[in-house]
Amino acid sequence: MHKQGTGYTGQGKSDRGFYIILAICLTVIVVSSYILFVGPGKKEEPMDETLYLPSTTPTVQTPVAVPNVDLPAEPAEPTVQPEPAKEPEKKPEPPKSEPTKKQTAAEAPAPIWIKPVDGAVLKPFSGDELVKDETMGDWRVHTGTDYAADTGTRVYAVSDGTVERAAVDPLYGGIVVLNLKDGKQAVYQCLGEKIKVKTGDKVRAGDVIGTVGTIGHAEAAQKSHLHVELYKGGEPIDPESVFGKAKTSAEHKPAVDASVPQSKIDVEE
Repeated sequence: MHKQGTGYTGQGKSDRGFYIILAICLTVIVVSSYILFVGPGKKEEPMDETLYLPSTTPTVQTPVAVPNVDLPAEPAEPTVQPEPAKEPEKKPEPPKSEPTKKQTAAEAPAPIWIKPVDGAVLKPFSGDELVKDETMGDWRVHTGTDYAADTGTRVYAVSDGTVERAAVDPLYGGIVVLNLKDGKQAVYQCLGEKIKVKTGDKVRAGDVIGTVGTIGHAEAAQKSHLHVELYKGGEPIDPESVFGKAKTSAEHKPAVDASVPQSKIDVEE
């Protein structure tokens, strides 16, 4: 019985060794297969089994601050200004023809000047200088010129013009104011009461406007004379500056015949 038991144990050891070797061989085969098919360095990551669902919340992008970087300035392109629209050239107006000397002479002839009377200067124009007044006994300016003339002597219009005033004044006697065509103004004083013209009359150089008188004028202390004043632009000027070279009534051949007696001066001729 002892020999049989020893034989059974040896057979069991032999079987166990076989299985061990078989397990080792299988292990080698599995490892070799893994290395061959999977390869070194290739590791399979476990699959993420998390279930992702679409989000209903709108995505808000946060702006990212960009640092200030000084970039090289690009050369500015030259600005081309549009040419201004040219305005239509205005045609020059034809120059106004200036009157020639011949036209001026024909349209506006030089005024004719006639001495108011043919007598000499008795008392001249004084301007701003004070002179003795024989009638008033004081010193004052003499704004006109006194021409010696007897009472009744004819007095003539010194140039063409219009009568602005014709009246008798207790201090200055008969007065006639003429607005002359050249813009001046002539004032007669010491005329007689019978004045030949009236306000608004047109007169020509050499027309008789009256005679020298003697009634209550302010220069009664002087000899019989005619007082004449001449104004330019409202300022008195020396009458002799104009009448000094003027023609006498005889030289001009006035409208009224000088041969008519002085006593008939007021008769319409």
